[in-house]
Amino acid sequence: MSSILLSFQGSSAQGLISEALMSSPGISDRDTAGKMIESCIGKLIQTRIKDELKILRIRMDEAVKNKDVLLQKRLLKEYDDLMKQKKPEEGRPYEK
Repeated sequence: MSSILLSFQGSSAQGLISEALMSSPGISDRDTAGKMIESCIGKLIQTRIKDELKILRIRMDEAVKNKDVLLQKRLLKEYDDLMKQKKPEEGRPYEK
């Protein structure tokens, strides 16, 4: 399912995926298909955020090593903005 979603960008992809899900034998209604699509898209978004946070942590370490205070502040702001978008993992509080 995730590989299908990664192949498409934009809202038209949801229609195509919904049609594909509706033709699957295990999915009988549009509500179920819609929930599955929303869940998959949510997981993809959270994965993207986690990946971006990892990259930002590496870039922040480099900025600290290079004593680039302006870059550190900018990266910290980006990191904070992404953390606000990140949902807590089940059973775990927000990481900060």
